[in-house]
Amino acid sequence: MERYFVANTIDNDTDAKNAEGLLFVNTIENETNAKTVEVLLFVNTTDNEANAKNAEVVRFVNTIDNEASAKNAEVVRFVNTIEYDTDAKNAEVVRFVNTIDDEANAKNAEVVRFVNTIEYEASAKNAEVVGFVNTIDNEASAKNAEVVRFVNTIEYEANAKNALVRVFMETQELPANDANNPNLTR
Repeated sequence: MERYFVANTIDNDTDAKNAEGLLFVNTIENETNAKTVEVLLFVNTTDNEANAKNAEVVRFVNTIDNEASAKNAEVVRFVNTIEYDTDAKNAEVVRFVNTIDDEANAKNAEVVRFVNTIEYEASAKNAEVVGFVNTIDNEASAKNAEVVRFVNTIEYEANAKNALVRVFMETQELPANDANNPNLTR
């Protein structure tokens, strides 16, 4: 049993040494880890400083860009203002030209109305002349119609009289010795 105890003691010593060794190694590792952490912290600090510097640079660049954009925006507004002024002036010119055109159109319209009035008066006068001529024609036609009716009446009466004479002659018995009777036999 003692042997076992000695062995256990040896084992315990070995374990203790191993434990010390492990502790030492762990200490080294912890120091290494601590140094590594310090290095990482330093690197991160460096990175943070670099990032901060980069951020400052980016902000500076953005500031320049913003100023440039602002200047560009001012230039664009200025150009737009010039263009707007130009457009406004062009619009005024167009309105002025349109006003001239409108006045010209109004004058032309007045001339056209005046000419149309003259033509209408001329047409009215021509219509009066045509109406007068048509009246003369109608009166002449009416007179001619009356003459034609009169002539036709005379002819009708003459025909009527001739018809009466023919009917009378056909219904009368003429004497046998009448020379005008073609039906006589001798």
